[in-house]
Amino acid sequence: MATALLPHFRRPPPLYRLARALRRVGLIVLVLLVLGLAVEVYSVSKVVGSSPGSSGFSAQFLPNETFELAGTFHVPNSGPLPITDFRLHLRLLDAAASYLGGATGGPITLAGGSNTSVPIVVYLPFAAGGAVSSLLTEDQTLTVQLWANGTYGYLFPAGIATSTTDTWGAPFANYQVATAAAGPGNGTSELAVTISYQNHAGFDEVGSLDFAVLSERGTTCGTGSLPVDVPAQGSFNEQQTVAIASGCAPAGGSVTAALLAPDDVVVPLPAEAVS
Repeated sequence: MATALLPHFRRPPPLYRLARALRRVGLIVLVLLVLGLAVEVYSVSKVVGSSPGSSGFSAQFLPNETFELAGTFHVPNSGPLPITDFRLHLRLLDAAASYLGGATGGPITLAGGSNTSVPIVVYLPFAAGGAVSSLLTEDQTLTVQLWANGTYGYLFPAGIATSTTDTWGAPFANYQVATAAAGPGNGTSELAVTISYQNHAGFDEVGSLDFAVLSERGTTCGTGSLPVDVPAQGSFNEQQTVAIASGCAPAGGSVTAALLAPDDVVVPLPAEAVS
């Protein structure tokens, strides 16, 4: 009678079992990496498709003849992953596309699914003249260029860029100085000086407007001072008669003026010719 043969399974050697386990682990890791990359690509696409939104700028004078523009930008990160080392860069251009100044906000971390506020402050010195000084007297449409960079999901370096416009209201819009001979007074000649402008800025102006009448050679012929208390969107139109120094001829000269405000703020204004 024949003997039944039972199947005999021989256990694979240890090295084979280790290799098979490593292949399985590698496959699992590969699947996780692909899923992770897909999630990160989705996060990048959601962020790149968004643009920072501005809540507007507030402006004020600083003592060193500088504008301070402070604003806040709301940056959405609707993706599920955080953005680390995020920096927001800003450039301001005037209506003639001349560079005014710039600043950077950050670095910060934007959490996944968040809408983060990024503060940014721009300092614009107007004392040296040039494009920035035009902001004192001219209403303009400014171009705001923005770009940002960061690391999405701890792996992808990427950035976004956008450009928008913002309306600038000049604090001394339509600034004008008019002069007229006022005739002799107490044995000296006099000059009536009228200064006018509109405050289109978003802040009040308080202080004094000190001015000087200069001859063609730059000699001071007379000085005056007008009180200033002009609210935002208000106007200023004041006149003062100035005694002209004996022998000093203002004809062909100019009138220079400056706003003297609290906290040692001095704002020089453009010289205007004596009419």
